[in-house]
Amino acid sequence: MGQGNRDEELCRKGGNMNSGAIWTYDMYDWRKFYPDKIDYLLDIGGCVGAASVFFKSICPRAEVIAIEPCKENYELMKVAAGTWDVRCHNLALGNGEKLCFGRMASRMGHRFYTEAEKKWWPEELEYFVESDTLSEIFKHFKIKGRYVIKIDAEGGERFIFDDKECIEIVRNSAQFNIELHKGFGGDREKWRDWFSLFKDTHRLVHRTLERNVATSCFEDVEGPNTRWRGEYILLRKGQDGG
Repeated sequence: MGQGNRDEELCRKGGNMNSGAIWTYDMYDWRKFYPDKIDYLLDIGGCVGAASVFFKSICPRAEVIAIEPCKENYELMKVAAGTWDVRCHNLALGNGEKLCFGRMASRMGHRFYTEAEKKWWPEELEYFVESDTLSEIFKHFKIKGRYVIKIDAEGGERFIFDDKECIEIVRNSAQFNIELHKGFGGDREKWRDWFSLFKDTHRLVHRTLERNVATSCFEDVEGPNTRWRGEYILLRKGQDGG
């Protein structure tokens, strides 16, 4: 099977941090933005930088800030995305304390745990990484103007529930992309209530598994579905990318 076919198959199965899905199918729905109309992208869970580079190619004047807690991914991201003038930082979305790195059982993913989540710490500790709340990240990097936020943090999205200031941050965003991880990232009812806070400013859409050859497909939803993971977007009402 060729790489293109593998990418398409991963997309059908819901795979996401994949360069084929990002570049070929515009899985974050970013191509609609005019090149000079977005001031900042905050890419939380930047992995190796594919999404940040894609956004930079669409909005070259935007300040793109990518944070990635996994040290191995971060080192790759510095090389791959750094050459595109993406500001790369080894940092986690969290509660402000150092988080413990833990590999998932498949060894294909990782999560970061607080002191209160010590029951999930691995027996052999590898390292800890600094974390910040969403509001502190905004303050630190002085993000303002018209901005887009992307969060794909393998359960790290749970930290925005305890960050009261993030409500206004999301409310003022041009677009908010988030991948939810059922269970560890928060239950469906909690997310449904959270998304409802933005009904007056944003539409909530879900990326479906149906697609054509050019783009991802999205459908309006009231809240998250029952799948264990899902990609959702809060689209600012009345926005056409300009």
